[in-house]
Amino acid sequence: MRRKAVTAAACSKFMNVANGSGMCLFGLFIGAKRVPTFDWLNAATGWHKTPEDYMEIGEQIQTLKQLFNFKQGVDPRSFKVGNRVLGRPPQSEGANCGRTMDIEKMIGDYWRSSGGMPKPANRQRRVSPVWD
Repeated sequence: MRRKAVTAAACSKFMNVANGSGMCLFGLFIGAKRVPTFDWLNAATGWHKTPEDYMEIGEQIQTLKQLFNFKQGVDPRSFKVGNRVLGRPPQSEGANCGRTMDIEKMIGDYWRSSGGMPKPANRQRRVSPVWD
């Protein structure tokens, strides 16, 4: 379960970078390893950032989104997934026969993998400029 949460956090960071830079989502569907995303961003901006730098930018974008939601009164803990999606009760036939999802554990693993849930009281957290 932890691996899925780590993957979900990495995908979120990458998609924030892709969306924030105006990249084509459909083009990225061929695979992150096949598209030199970070090289293209460096070429377009004149930067010399590493993939890790860009993933940190993606994390900062996610933090800003969450802090905006908190400011507007939206708490991500209020989002609920339907029992059918979670496999409660498990399906009796088909591709998901017998499968359930421990969503509480996965959410905790996701937040730990993505730097933690921003706290409404911690709105002053500095988000470093990408041009440093």
